[in-house]
Amino acid sequence: MDRWCIALRSKIAQIRAGKYAPDPQMFADAPPEVALLGEDLAELAHVIKVREEAHHALTLEVHHRVKNNMQIVTSLLNLQARQIKEPVARQALEQAQARMNALALVHRLLFEHRDDNNQGRIDIAMLLTALCAQLRIAQRHKTYVQLRCDVRHQLLPNASLVPLALFVVEVVTNAYRHACPEGRDYTIALTADNGLLRITDDGTGFDVSSEFDSMGRQLIVALAQQLDGVLDITSRKDIGQKDASQADSGTIVTLHYPVAP
Repeated sequence: MDRWCIALRSKIAQIRAGKYAPDPQMFADAPPEVALLGEDLAELAHVIKVREEAHHALTLEVHHRVKNNMQIVTSLLNLQARQIKEPVARQALEQAQARMNALALVHRLLFEHRDDNNQGRIDIAMLLTALCAQLRIAQRHKTYVQLRCDVRHQLLPNASLVPLALFVVEVVTNAYRHACPEGRDYTIALTADNGLLRITDDGTGFDVSSEFDSMGRQLIVALAQQLDGVLDITSRKDIGQKDASQADSGTIVTLHYPVAP
C-alpha cells in the first residue's frame, strides 16, 4: 500500500506544480480504491487546467482591449493638440498623450510577451528602451537634444511597470521642455542597473528648493512612493553654478527601488 500512497502524493505534487497531463498507466494496476482516487485527481487536474486557461485568455483580452482603448485616447489627444494654439494648453495635452503612450506600451508588452512572462515579471530593459524610443519620436522636433538609454536586463514585477514608465516619462519630458532651450546641443541620459535608475541632463539646471514645486514633481514623488523607492533630485545650480549655459550644468534624478530576488 505504501507504493500507492507514494504514487498518490506524487500525482498531487504534479498538480501543485502545474503539471496537469493525465497518466492513465499510473494507477492501471492499483487497488480499486486507489484507482478511484487516481481518477478523481485526474479529473480535478483537468478542471484546474481549464479554469487556468480561461483566466489566462480573459487576462489577455483585457490587456488587448485596454491597449486598443488607450491608443484611441492617444489619437484623440493628438488631434486635439493640433488644433490648440495656446502653448501651455497644448503642452498639457502633449504631456497627457505621453503618459497614455507609456500606459499603452506597458499593456502591449504584457500582451506580446505573455508566453515568456517570467512569473509575473518583465525585463525593464525591454520596457525602458521602447519607452525612450517613443519619447525621442514625441520630441523629434528638438534635434539638438540627444536621449541616451543604457539599461541592464532586470526583471521587475508587472505591478511596478506602470509607475516606473510614468516616472521616466515625467522626468525625461521635463528635461526636454525646461532644461534644454535652443542655443546649443544637450544630452539626456537614462541608466538603470540593479535597482538604481538615474536620469541626467546637461541642461540649464534650477533651484530645487524653489523652482521644482509643480504637478510634475508631485507625480514624480508619488510614483517613487508607489515603487517603494528612494528619490533624490539635485541640480548644478544648487552648488553655486553661475553660468547655466556651461556644459557642466544640469540635473540628476536618482531613484533607488527594491529588486525582487
